[in-house]
Amino acid sequence: MIDLYTERLYITDLRESDDSFIMKLLNSVGWLKFIGDKNIGSIEAAEEYIKKIRETPEMVYTVVQTREGAEAMGIVTLVKTDYLPDHDLGFAFLNDFHGQGFAFEACWTVLEYALTNLYTHVSAVVLPDNEKSIRLLVSLGFNFVGAIKNANEELLHYRISNAKV
Repeated sequence: MIDLYTERLYITDLRESDDSFIMKLLNSVGWLKFIGDKNIGSIEAAEEYIKKIRETPEMVYTVVQTREGAEAMGIVTLVKTDYLPDHDLGFAFLNDFHGQGFAFEACWTVLEYALTNLYTHVSAVVLPDNEKSIRLLVSLGFNFVGAIKNANEELLHYRISNAKV
């Protein structure tokens, strides 16, 4: 179980009770543009999505909340895919929480935990036109590896090792 705190944030495992938040996040403009439609159009679909994630050991999904735990604002994930050598760091935040440093703070905290306790390397992929995410990855210390193709989509591959943390 993950329970991480920063000065402003509480980061914990995705729970069944996060269904309304997940439905809202997965239907946000940013998610649909840069990650893709997961067809989560109901609370029931969100519940099934969460259940699938929680049953998959190679998926670590954390919910980022205010320190008081009052409001969920985003997620940070570590997912093992078949097209990357390492777990893939992913992140998404509701639009109301953009531009306030929350994504950096949450990603840095999860990344530090992962590289200290779980993995020697972490990868990240991003669409070439997702400039904000690219800047975030670089500011976290990720190095550009190269372009890769996955499902006929070009992605930029970044990687970091535990020597950087």
